[in-house]
Amino acid sequence: MSTTYTLTITMDDTTVNDLLNSGYYLYAYKAVQAANANGGAPLVWFQTQTISENTVITWTESYEAYTSTETSFTDGTVINASASYPINLGQELQVNSVAGTGTVVNSSDASVISILNQTSTQFTCGISQSVQGSAGSQLCALPLYGNNLDTITPVEQVMVVFQTEQVDTGSVVYQCYAPSLLVNMTGMTAATISYDINNNWSGNTEGWCTQYPAATDITPILVQSS
Repeated sequence: MSTTYTLTITMDDTTVNDLLNSGYYLYAYKAVQAANANGGAPLVWFQTQTISENTVITWTESYEAYTSTETSFTDGTVINASASYPINLGQELQVNSVAGTGTVVNSSDASVISILNQTSTQFTCGISQSVQGSAGSQLCALPLYGNNLDTITPVEQVMVVFQTEQVDTGSVVYQCYAPSLLVNMTGMTAATISYDINNNWSGNTEGWCTQYPAATDITPILVQSS
């Protein structure tokens, strides 16, 4: 049975009302480690305008590997999956057609999700993860060159940010234009943080939260070299 994780964001009435009245969205990103992190991009994993004093994000260890024929993207590009398959750590998606389709098989490395391109066609690839009880959306976009192998390890680190800009899930985002918080939930299944619209984020004092100012390049934070 897969583990369920819960991140709770607490806010007071004033902050909740100000966020709702000003049209803010809550965005969440999920970190990965990748052998081919160079050229990779983080994608919006989750977004909502359903905000309350206790806003909860819940996810499970349920993954899919995807390919996309979109190989050129910039900030704001939505990465649409051409093919997607349920997959676990220790498995490999073997891509065997120019459409990006393939077959999932067991692999020799139980610590990673592998995507092997058996064609000479370049793709974009990555993994998706279930969130809020849905099938989930993509976490990252990585270049998958012809006859090459990408390996990806999901990391229990979640970045959250409130912004007024509307960005769809699955969109490439290189910078957050508001203060963000990275929550490292490695070894934890539940955590609570707080947010104030004027004083920004606060969490623990033990080092599992890291604040980043507006305009930070989030790419190396969320697409880490393995």
